[in-house]
Amino acid sequence: MAKRKNFVSLILLVCTLGFLSSACSGLIEDIDLSFAEPPIVVHCYLFPGMQVIEISVEYAHNIGGGAIPSNRIPVEDALVKLWSEIHEPILIPYDETKMLFSSSAEELTIIEGLEYYLLIEHHQHHSISAKVRIPESHNEFFVEVSELETKTDSRIFSFVAWVQDKPQEKNFYQFFGFLDGVRICEIEQGIEEVEFSYSIFDFNPLTPDENRDGLPILFPSRELEFFNSHICHYWIDSLRFSLAFFEEGTFFYLKSIEDFMDATDNPFLFPQTPYSNITNGVGIFGAYSMKEKVIYADEF
Repeated sequence: MAKRKNFVSLILLVCTLGFLSSACSGLIEDIDLSFAEPPIVVHCYLFPGMQVIEISVEYAHNIGGGAIPSNRIPVEDALVKLWSEIHEPILIPYDETKMLFSSSAEELTIIEGLEYYLLIEHHQHHSISAKVRIPESHNEFFVEVSELETKTDSRIFSFVAWVQDKPQEKNFYQFFGFLDGVRICEIEQGIEEVEFSYSIFDFNPLTPDENRDGLPILFPSRELEFFNSHICHYWIDSLRFSLAFFEEGTFFYLKSIEDFMDATDNPFLFPQTPYSNITNGVGIFGAYSMKEKVIYADEF
C-alpha cells in the first residue's frame, strides 16, 4: 500500500512538473524581447593651441578595445558637427586611418572662455549633443628649483610648485613635471647622444580647490637624483612643468574614472558609475587649458 502511495505521488509530481514546463515554454514563446542598440560613447577634449580636433564616436560594448582595430566599432556613418558662440558649425569628417572624426583646428579655433557645442546625428539613434566651456587659465603658477647636492658622479635637486587659486570660482587642477636632456654614452662605435624626456611623477593627482578658495595650492614635490657613470653622462637641459586647468564636468569625469578603476579591483568598494555630460549617449565632451613653466639648467 505504501509503495502504491509513493508511486501515485511520483506520478502527480511528474505531471505537475510537466505542466509547469509546458507553461513556461509557452510563456517564453509569448514574450517578444526587442533588441536594444548599445549606447554610443563619445570622447573629445578641447584645449587652446590644439592642432587637430579628434572626436571618438563608438558603440559602448566595444569601448576598451584599445588600439586593436578589430575590437573597435566606430559609428562611421554619423554626422558630426562642432561650433562655438562665435563660430559657424563645421562638419568633422571621419578618418578611416585613425578610426576617429578628425579635422584641423584651423577651421575652428579653440579659445579660452568660449562655449562650444557638439551635435552627432545618426539614422538609427536619437541626436546626441553636448556643450562645454573652455576654462580660463592664469599666470599665478610658480615653480622654484634648488640644487641640494653636487658630486662628481651625481646631482640632487628638488622643486616646489604652487598656484594662487582664483577666489570665488570653482577651480580644478592637475600638475605635471618632465625632465628633458641628453644622455651621452661612450660606445664601441664612438659617442652616442640620445635625447630624453622623463616624467617626474608616476601618478598625477586631480586637485580641486575645495576648502582652499583663493589660497595658494601646493602640488606634490620630490627630490631628483641623477648618476653619471664612466660610460654615460646625463646632460640636463631643463625642467618642464605643466598645469592643467580643467572644466568642472571634465574633472568629474576623470575623477569618476579613477574611482571606477579603484573599485574594479576591490570587492569591498561600491561600484562607481562614470560621469557623463553627453545627452542621448555616454562619455565626455571635455575641455582644459594649460600653462607651462620651463626652467633651464643654467637657472639652477
